[in-house]
Amino acid sequence: MWADRRGLVTPVTQERGNYVAPRFSPDGEKLAYGDANRVVLRDLVRGGTSLLANAGSFPCFRPQSRELAFMRTVFFDTRIFVTSTEGAATPTQLLETTLPQAHSSWSPDGMTLVFSQTHPETSFDIWYVQSGEDPTPFLETPFDELAAVLSPDGRYLAYVSNESGQNEVYVRPFPSGDRKWIISTGDGREPRWSPVGNELFYTSGSRMMAVGIETVPEFRPETPAYLFDADFVVTYARDFNASYDVSLDGERFIMVRGDPDEGHRVHVILESFEELNRLAPTQD
Repeated sequence: MWADRRGLVTPVTQERGNYVAPRFSPDGEKLAYGDANRVVLRDLVRGGTSLLANAGSFPCFRPQSRELAFMRTVFFDTRIFVTSTEGAATPTQLLETTLPQAHSSWSPDGMTLVFSQTHPETSFDIWYVQSGEDPTPFLETPFDELAAVLSPDGRYLAYVSNESGQNEVYVRPFPSGDRKWIISTGDGREPRWSPVGNELFYTSGSRMMAVGIETVPEFRPETPAYLFDADFVVTYARDFNASYDVSLDGERFIMVRGDPDEGHRVHVILESFEELNRLAPTQD
C-alpha cells in the first residue's frame, strides 16, 4: 500500500501475497520486496513483476549499479547475497563467515555495505565492508545494535540500540562514530531517512514518527512528530530491516497491510512422520 503523511492509503496492487520489506530502486521506478521467501521486482511505471532470487528476502538496492543485496538462510543462519536487478546472474554470497549476518544499508556510492552481525559475547553489532576490503566493526557493545541505515550523503548512520533498557533510535557520524544523538523519545524502531536527508522516520509501536534533521552548522535533531497510526505488517526481522520505505519526495510511504477479513490460520499436518519415511526412508 501507499500511505501519505496523514495515513491515507491507496493500493499498489490488488494481488495478495506474503509480502515483506518493500524497497524502492534509486530512481523510484521499481520496487523490490520479499514474497514467500523469494525476491521479486515490480515495475511501478509499466507494471508487471519479475523474479530476482528464488530463495531469499529483504532486498536492498545498491546505488550506482544494477545489483541488490538480500538475505538468505543458509544452515539455519542468515547470510548476505548479491544479485543482478536484471535477473541475469546467479546470486553470490557477499562474505564468507560462520556468523549470522543481516544487511541494512548501502553507502550513496554503492561502495560500502553496512550490516549487523551476531557475536556470542557482544550480541548484535554493526559492521561495514568496503569493496575489496575486509569487514570493519563500527559499533561493538554488550547491547544490541541493529537496523543501521546511512543518510543520503553517507555522513551519518541511524540505528536502533537497547542500551537504555528499551529500543531507541540513535545517530552517529560515519565512519568515525565518535559522537551520538538520541532521536526517538520512548521506543523507537525501523529508522529510514528521507531521500534528501532532512528528516528521519521511525516507528514507535504502530505509530509512524518523523524527526526534522539539521546538519549545518552541526547535526541537530528536532522533537519527534507523530504522523499516523499505521496498520501495517511487521515481521520477525523488523529489528534488522524496516518493514516500510520512503518515496523519493519524502511525502509517501510504501508498506504492507494485512487483510482484515482474513484471520490467522493454523495448519495441522497429520501422520507427517509416516509420510517423511515414505519419501525419504532411513536405513537401520
